[in-house]
Amino acid sequence: MNVVYYPPAISRKEPEWLDSADGPFFLEFDSTIRKLLKEIYTALHNDSRALAVMGICALIEHIMIEQVGDQGGVGSNVDRFIAGGYIAPKSEALFREHLIESGHAAMHRAYFPKPSDISALLDITESLIETIYVHPHRAKGQEIPPRKPKGNLVIGAARDRHPPPGDATGLAGGGRFDGDYFNNSSPGFYKRSGSPDEGAVFVLRL
Repeated sequence: MNVVYYPPAISRKEPEWLDSADGPFFLEFDSTIRKLLKEIYTALHNDSRALAVMGICALIEHIMIEQVGDQGGVGSNVDRFIAGGYIAPKSEALFREHLIESGHAAMHRAYFPKPSDISALLDITESLIETIYVHPHRAKGQEIPPRKPKGNLVIGAARDRHPPPGDATGLAGGGRFDGDYFNNSSPGFYKRSGSPDEGAVFVLRL
């Protein structure tokens, strides 16, 4: 007796960003990437592994042409895509020998991948789409709080109402009293405020 499971063991959940409201393919029903991904996952749900691999290969070729233009052949497209920095050097062999070659094998050499092979190919494909499309799209909507404006912080007052040159009595860190400024190399410099009769108040400029 043959037992058929549905959905099959190879079935895989679609990535959350495919239909997410903050994703790049939300309501983009004419997007080739979205349509090909939908068909790839439909093929997996029906245990059509060879069709899924062919779909992955078609999807990758579409992405390469969209990013670097059609160079006249798959090999040339792959070379230009890698030269454009879309694939990390340490992943180049994996991209060429597995992701690209598996699609050709399914089309021309009766290659029916194992479930683990399909999972690996989709991991690579989804990661590539996330890097090129999903992360940049979401980063555009990111709200980063601006830096606070620079201001002055009063840190102390000199005990001597008229500190002599070279003396910074009342303040830690040493330095040189020169006119209206008390210079200190770390962490900043201090500005003297107040009249000579009021004593010297030093302010750290942030």
